[in-house]
Amino acid sequence: MFSEIVNISFRIQKYLSICILAIMIVIVGLQVFFRYFLNTPLSWTEELARILQIWLIFSVIGYISSQREHIEIGYFVEKLPVKLQIIIRSLIDLLILVFSIVLIYLALKLAILQWPAKSTALELPLTYFSIPFGLSSFFMIVHYIDLLMKDMKDFRDGTIGEN
Repeated sequence: MFSEIVNISFRIQKYLSICILAIMIVIVGLQVFFRYFLNTPLSWTEELARILQIWLIFSVIGYISSQREHIEIGYFVEKLPVKLQIIIRSLIDLLILVFSIVLIYLALKLAILQWPAKSTALELPLTYFSIPFGLSSFFMIVHYIDLLMKDMKDFRDGTIGEN
């Protein structure tokens, strides 16, 4: 059951990222065309591209984390016995999980606080800039619960799995 939730989460992040990147390419292309060929820059494209860039970055954070592709220095940990490596990895996963839960709370608080404020060009609520924080935190919670379950299995088996 939980593995199905993880798979759905992966698919959402994948397709969301693909769509956002495609829209960004079109918008930036429009901006270049209008600015340099028609000498009439569009006022809204830069702001929309900025919002989409924030969404793109935060839409892939959960996926990167779930693959353990985030930045880490594992030199000293890799020198430790396997079970101790798994314990350290689990503690780090747990800390990131707690951080993600706190971040969802803070992102929700920020989104509510920013709702009355509007962006300059598009006049969208600034909440659209803060929603990705909570969304990526939700995906990270799903993936880190999955990673913790894999860590427990690895600890029982005494081996380090792929993730």
